[in-house]
Amino acid sequence: MTLGCTDTKCLTALGQMDIAKLISGRVGKIGNRYSVSLNLFDTQNARAEKSVSEFGRSEEELIDLVQVAARNLLGITVGVSQTGERASEKAKPALTPPSAEKPFIDPLTGMEFAFIKGGCFKMGDTFGDGEADEKPVHDACVDDYYLGKYEVTVGEFRKFVDATGYRTEAEKGDGCFIHTGEKWERDRMVNWRSPGFSITDMHPVVCISWNDTVAFARWMRGQGGKPYRLPTEAEWEYAARNGGEKIKYAWGNGDPSGNIADESVNRKFPKWPIWPGYDDGHVNTAPVGTFRMNGLGLYDLAGNVWEWCSDWYDQNYYQYSPKDNAKGPEKGQYRVLRGGGWDCYPFYLRASVRFRNDPTIQGTNAGFRLGFSAR
Repeated sequence: MTLGCTDTKCLTALGQMDIAKLISGRVGKIGNRYSVSLNLFDTQNARAEKSVSEFGRSEEELIDLVQVAARNLLGITVGVSQTGERASEKAKPALTPPSAEKPFIDPLTGMEFAFIKGGCFKMGDTFGDGEADEKPVHDACVDDYYLGKYEVTVGEFRKFVDATGYRTEAEKGDGCFIHTGEKWERDRMVNWRSPGFSITDMHPVVCISWNDTVAFARWMRGQGGKPYRLPTEAEWEYAARNGGEKIKYAWGNGDPSGNIADESVNRKFPKWPIWPGYDDGHVNTAPVGTFRMNGLGLYDLAGNVWEWCSDWYDQNYYQYSPKDNAKGPEKGQYRVLRGGGWDCYPFYLRASVRFRNDPTIQGTNAGFRLGFSAR
């Protein structure tokens, strides 16, 4: 069960009772796999610190999984074997990805970046059930690069705003687009600080335009960091395909693992199309890293929020895009978003799906992650 005491008022009350930390979470079942998702809260400062997920194959593993997840939150490395036996305290963490080499942590924000070894892959509608702008399937190659392990969070974006006084386009304009249950419409009172649903500093920041992401990346570069930028479409899809594999979704080809349109969404929006039989426990966004990472050490590449890419959008771009390090058309009307959000059903969660929007537009289903070239 999820402990309801996660808002600022309740956490502050616990802090006054000399309770320093609170772990809250849930247990779920997807097909024949069990999941444990926990969140660590700092009651002294009334904020979420981090989250973690663990997965097992039997009900008997659940107690071990909870213990493993809690220890990982507290920095104690311990794993669970496939048979449910507890690993030693000095064992390598069970979920360390094989490709997580040479990670980088930004000293200003603490943002974590995974190293992605470049390569070539088949980009586009490799399963033959996509839209025209996903065709033709073509060879695409990318150089080595780094990509954010998580979508940019509310807490990370807040550091930028506190340091610069920046106001997003939603705050300066007519607000952010929200879903009413029937349609998307703009709400002047909604922005990244108050998207209309409960958030913590560990949730992905939303109501962010493409222009806002560029301002954020420029600020991080200006603080002596790496040459941060949005990923290209090719880099994004290569990462979502786990280094170019022929997989339909970022989690693979099987049962979903992510924050998507599901039974939770259906309870609030009965007319909204969903992934039937799946319940991730979140109507809107989930804290980053709640669900399992892919083989590259990346989280939430399918669902949670749509992610802005650097490219201009052209429906026919795949017909003439270069093979090596494609960066999109030189100009256009719209910018590209990838990955789908908490509001998306199967078709829009595919690794190859392309979405686009005006670079000034913001929604409660859209955010971003940053990357940078390895050389």
